Amino acid sequence: RGEEMEELVGLARARGLEGIILGEPSAARRLRAETLGLETFDTSTTSLAEVVSDRIRPEGADVVFECVGSEETIAAALAATRKGGRAVVVGNAPATMQIDGLALQRGDRSLVGVLMYDKGDLVEGMSMLADGLLVALPEDTLVEAFPLDDVGAAFDLGEWRSPTSSRAPSSSPSTA
Repeated sequence: RGEEMEELVGLARARGLEGIILGEPSAARRLRAETLGLETFDTSTTSLAEVVSDRIRPEGADVVFECVGSEETIAAALAATRKGGRAVVVGNAPATMQIDGLALQRGDRSLVGVLMYDKGDLVEGMSMLADGLLVALPEDTLVEAFPLDDVGAAFDLGEWRSPTSSRAPSSSPSTA
């Protein structure tokens, strides 16, 4: 979804990461990512391994963030890393899955899961937001602000919004 992409990009840039390439089957989401300055590719027509080999280096990427959570995309993320690289599983992974154990072990690769909703991460993320994390985003990406008391309404709206809209919690009082 659009909001997660913006947050991940903002966090990556805040940590000094550049050269982010996003694989996405949705043309609307690719366009949104491109407005954020990302390089994109269509996962329905081009494989992750092909893009990494062509645009980064044939040996693989240092880090691949897998944000879907399917066995197929997790395996592709691991396969797209270089020797000593890391695949980070952000998406909700299945309970069981098969991976290439030889690529993992002999390639000295790491497959890392991410604990979601950790209190420390939430505190750090809110601090980064307060320090202006979203300021670098195009102004038209933040289409609606909600007072903190109404944050539930922002999430309710997220169920039917297009992938090109975002919501931002705000501490300002409601004007409704």
